[in-house]
Amino acid sequence: MKTTHSWNKSVRLLSWLAGALLLTAFTVGCKANVSTPIAVSGVTLDKATVTLVEQETVTLKATVKPANATNKTVTWSSDKPDVAAVDKDGKVMAQKAGEAVITVKSEDGAKTASCTVRVTAKASPTPTYAVSFSVDGTGGTLKAKADGVTETDKSPISVEKDKTVTFTAKPADGYEVEKWTVNGTAVANNVSTTYSHKVTEKIEVKVSFKALPPATVAVTGVTLDKPTVSLVAGTSTTLTATVLPANATNKAVTWSSDKSVIASVDANGTVTANKAGEAVITVKTEDGDKEASCTVRVLTRYTITYHLNDGTNDSGNPASYTVETETITL
Repeated sequence: MKTTHSWNKSVRLLSWLAGALLLTAFTVGCKANVSTPIAVSGVTLDKATVTLVEQETVTLKATVKPANATNKTVTWSSDKPDVAAVDKDGKVMAQKAGEAVITVKSEDGAKTASCTVRVTAKASPTPTYAVSFSVDGTGGTLKAKADGVTETDKSPISVEKDKTVTFTAKPADGYEVEKWTVNGTAVANNVSTTYSHKVTEKIEVKVSFKALPPATVAVTGVTLDKPTVSLVAGTSTTLTATVLPANATNKAVTWSSDKSVIASVDANGTVTANKAGEAVITVKTEDGDKEASCTVRVLTRYTITYHLNDGTNDSGNPASYTVETETITL
């Protein structure tokens, strides 16, 4: 019996030693697989400054370092979101004129980087005004053009403030520009075919035309119907002047005598013989000073009275004769 009990103790001891050895072998054969986190060392942005106009956007790009950092999560913020706001993806929206700082911050290590955003005001749209134009009456046509507007005869046109509109009038044959008006007020000292106006308000431009005067035909000469004439003192005659050409525009003439005491002439060319002698009557054109002359000889009237001693007088005998140098035989 003692022998059996001792054997059993020996068996239990051996079993325990075997289990311990097996556990030790298992523990030595297995290696723990636990990774070590890589910390964030910094963060950068692709832009240090940026300028935007109101309502413009830009997306900033953040780079977390090192490239194999375990936690690359970042957050975005703006110190003045009313000037420039930023979303979770780094998209910046310009809100109003001013300056804001956009900051990106790493979740691991609270590393930061910043970008200064300058926002400028959006330019106000340039106002435009309606420009109407037309011909007042008849006698021609009117066109207009401006920066951004090709020449047209269709009214009205829309023109930006402070732009210049150029109007071109084309008179019909036999017409010319009479005047330009802007909103009913005449443009001073302008009867040319063009007019330019700087637009600062709604305007209405009109041009009027007038008929040209007939073409001027110059005088080329003047003639008289008599080169010479003889008159008895106390009588008169009318000279007829012909201005050439027949369609001359200005046919006005003046008359004169070089010796009015012998023969005078009035405005109608009527010559009056005043006393014996010789005078030159001249007609002169107002246009061109063309001249023609007539020599007037004035004779003296003599009265000869004769008496018959016998017989009767022939009824054909005149009561008197005008004698200058001739001889009268009775």
